[in-house]
Amino acid sequence: MTSTKTSTVSRLADTPFDGHSHDFDFLNGSFDVTNRTRVGKPFTGREEWQECSSTAVARTHLGGGVSIDEMYFPETRSYRFSFRLYDVEAKRWSVYRICSRDGRLGPPVHGTWRGDRCRLTGEEVVDGVVVQVAYSWSEVTDTTAHWEQAYSLHGLSWEVNQTMDWVRRPDLPDHLAGRKLTSDFDFIVGDWQIDHRRLSDPLTDDGEWTDFSTPWTAWTYLNGAVTVDELGLSDSKTRGFTLRSFDPRSGQWSIYWVNSGNARMDEHPMVGAFTEEGSGVFEAPDVYGGQPIRCRFIWSDIAETTTRWRQEFSTDGGQTWKANWYMDSTRLP
Repeated sequence: MTSTKTSTVSRLADTPFDGHSHDFDFLNGSFDVTNRTRVGKPFTGREEWQECSSTAVARTHLGGGVSIDEMYFPETRSYRFSFRLYDVEAKRWSVYRICSRDGRLGPPVHGTWRGDRCRLTGEEVVDGVVVQVAYSWSEVTDTTAHWEQAYSLHGLSWEVNQTMDWVRRPDLPDHLAGRKLTSDFDFIVGDWQIDHRRLSDPLTDDGEWTDFSTPWTAWTYLNGAVTVDELGLSDSKTRGFTLRSFDPRSGQWSIYWVNSGNARMDEHPMVGAFTEEGSGVFEAPDVYGGQPIRCRFIWSDIAETTTRWRQEFSTDGGQTWKANWYMDSTRLP
């Protein structure tokens, strides 16, 4: 077994990276949002609207290929999280929402920008009925944007039931309110350097181990129930992005991985939790080199300035496991 070594800059912000789309760059920053919602059940023609205010914090990742925002509603002390992902091959956006009540990704809408407008469509269950749903962005400027949601039963006519008017604000709003659901992944927030040791062929004993160092930065949202991170990979032309969401009912996390090379999420999220001893174990079925496997991530040795992560594969249904990737992380000052 041989080993090679490469290295990169040790802080993510110091390593410029250009992704595949800048459509949602206008949403970077902090905003005051005026929300208007149609009162009553859809398709009744009722014209009564309810208005409330919220604040939002948004940023892009993977050079523009991922866009996220956290919205906080002070009247109800509740959160909503939006996750936008640009599919490089299909050349379209997919948008998911996470509600703080259950921490689950809702069904996506898909669409593209045409000129200065964006329209994304999908399906949603409303009062037990499957309806078509559309999101639309328009009137985008350096400081403002307009968003609408509409429903349709058959796609022939649409009823707008929610609007948002975004106005840029000069400072970050305070979103830390309400009951904290979990602090499991708070330890990763901030800037880190990762020392990797990765096996080139995870399914054999003949692979070459490669050592390299990359930057890593992590953020937390929904008062701890969502974390995201972006990290450099051994190839300077690609980066990785991780989205983790916590379901307070099951006490488990779902972990989604995106590679900037194709900007698609894995089909199956890694699912698991932290033990009383402080280690985290997350597992899912996967395919590697055309072979069905099981994959798991393990977090261990968690301290204020250091932590360890490793990836393991199993080819026998989880009876035996073999590690193929180690990441030892050190917090940057």
